[in-house]
Amino acid sequence: MSKVVFLGDTHLTGINPSSRKETREQYRQLLLDKLESVKQICLKQGAEFLIILGDVFNNNSGISNFFEADIWHKFLEFKQEGIDVYTIIGNHDMAFQNETEFKGTYLYKAFLAGILKHLDELVLGDVTIKGIDFNGDYLLAKDLKQFNSYNICVAHAFYENEKFGGIGNGNLTYDKCKELGYNAYVLGHDHVPYADIDEPLFKVIRPGAMTRGTSKTCNLYRKVNVSVFDLDSHKWSLAEIPTKPGKDVFNEKVIMTKDIDLNLEKLLENFSASKGMSVYDIIDQHEESGKISLKESYSEVISLITQYCESVGIYRNLEESNDN
Repeated sequence: MSKVVFLGDTHLTGINPSSRKETREQYRQLLLDKLESVKQICLKQGAEFLIILGDVFNNNSGISNFFEADIWHKFLEFKQEGIDVYTIIGNHDMAFQNETEFKGTYLYKAFLAGILKHLDELVLGDVTIKGIDFNGDYLLAKDLKQFNSYNICVAHAFYENEKFGGIGNGNLTYDKCKELGYNAYVLGHDHVPYADIDEPLFKVIRPGAMTRGTSKTCNLYRKVNVSVFDLDSHKWSLAEIPTKPGKDVFNEKVIMTKDIDLNLEKLLENFSASKGMSVYDIIDQHEESGKISLKESYSEVISLITQYCESVGIYRNLEESNDN
């Protein structure tokens, strides 16, 4: 029973994020340790393929020759264990985040050396996996070289997230997914992990980033997972990458500036006590008083609540909000 493991944005970097407690050396080791954990998950799951969802690297500078060698060595260990590692190209993998500036980047060198493989179209029995690089054009499932009984689109793109910056090919919509005709869409780019979305005709999987490099609300609370696909049963599952609690890795100053985060779960429990009303109903109903009370902080607080809700699978009904 063979499986495929899908890993969210790894954002490998030689520079420790300012929001975290680790030194530069400690953060570099942490990244290598996380890749080791992913390798162990692959071995435990019996996976012969690991697919990274883009943004393998955080940028194209700042990685010393020694750390670069450590990264290549770690990826070669997958190969030595019989695990092929594929990836699509994320915006951070390009120089200056420009698709015309890819040659000479870290990921470009990895492709040339055969350490990592570029995901184009991978056929595994009755499953076809199609890779779409950042801002790339999508291919209809029926136009694949091998249209299969189960077809997966892997893209570095948001899903229904135009409000927060997803535009053009960088934002898949329900209608677009329905038109493309794949059975499943596995997406990187958005670092937040979301509950799988099961539509009648397709599934959307977003495991979230491997790294917690910023102090966004979701990073203070979330677990770090990979998505696992069984090639025989076509079933999806999650496997957890061991991590420390957010309060143990983020600087105290960062956590203290987000007091609202510490009470989000309790806040949402209180919200849900109003029968027949969603969190978003209450936010809308109290918008005017909220702006008066929170002043310039209102937008940030609502954004934090929204991020948390979406991270646990609570979404606004856009159709209803458009009607109001």
